[in-house]
Amino acid sequence: MFLHLGNGFSVRTKDILAIQSSEVFRDGPGKEMLDRWMADGSVVNALDPEDEKAEVKSLILTAHKIYLSAISPLTLKRRSELAFQSTVPFRESGR
Repeated sequence: MFLHLGNGFSVRTKDILAIQSSEVFRDGPGKEMLDRWMADGSVVNALDPEDEKAEVKSLILTAHKIYLSAISPLTLKRRSELAFQSTVPFRESGR
């Protein structure tokens, strides 16, 4: 299954290592890591370039890329759980 990150970007749910709030990467060691990833070209900006008010709310970490998304981590978590639940076979209780 895929998780939609906004602005036409999706990533396979099985490739996601973590979904983090952007607050973790605003300063300190987190900012240093994000700056290194950006310098390496590992960061994909999934924000709408035409929306001047769009702000990064979450970072989605995979083995090879880091995606910046305007969708909150909680919403992405819920979407990923829904994607997982839709892949689990349905069984009626008591049978």
